[in-house]
Parts: sequence; structure tokens; C-alpha cells
Amino acid sequence: MKPNRSVRVSELIKRELATILCSPSERFARYLLTVTSVQTSRDLRYADVWVSVYGDAAQRRIVTKQVQDSAGHLRFQLTQRLKLRRIPELRFNLDETLDKAERIDTILRSEGLLGEPIPGAEPDDDRES
Repeated sequence: MKPNRSVRVSELIKRELATILCSPSERFARYLLTVTSVQTSRDLRYADVWVSVYGDAAQRRIVTKQVQDSAGHLRFQLTQRLKLRRIPELRFNLDETLDKAERIDTILRSEGLLGEPIPGAEPDDDRES
């Protein structure tokens, strides 16, 4: 069974936005910015876009605000690339999933509740490629 239209459009927008934001012509190319998720509304009028930004908390908020301020320009770029009747209005959110995971990991390690890493989970440095 095919996924519903909003899921397909979400994946398409995610892929194209990642390409646009990382292109050298965009001002965001200098940041380590990743589009982690896109969710469109059922009527395809709105797209909530989650981005992850490498840096401290203040820099992440600033870059997310700049991306949100450029939503109109980014939407125009999508109209040039996608063959959709209507491009959803873009609403950007800061994805803090990695920060939360790192904080949980730190707490568990400090309490001694997290054991040693699982062998094979991380590549060995002495392994030849």
C-alpha cells in the first residue's frame, strides 16, 4: 500500500530543503544545518520543518530564527524545484533531540547506570580499512 500523499510530500520537501539550505549560494551553507524531519498537514497547507544546528544554544536559536525569517524565500525556491500545485507554508522548529539524548547519556554515565559501550557499536581505531 502506498503511503498517503502528505507523507510523500513531506519526504520530497525534506530532501529539497536540505539541498537548498546546503547549497553554496545560500547563506546557511556555512552552518552545519540538517533538516531532520518535515510534517505536512493533511490539507498540505502547512509544513512543520525541524532543523538541527551544530553549535551552542544561542547560535542554534539565532540560526533557526534566520531560517524562519527566510521561509518565504525558501518556499519560492521550492516552487522552482517541485511540481506541486501548492507549496505549503513553511514553519521551522529547532530539533533538540540530539541535545536531549546527550544530556540523558551524561546523567546516566555520572550515576554509573550506563555500562561500557557495546563491543562493535563503535568502530575500532586499530582496524585496517
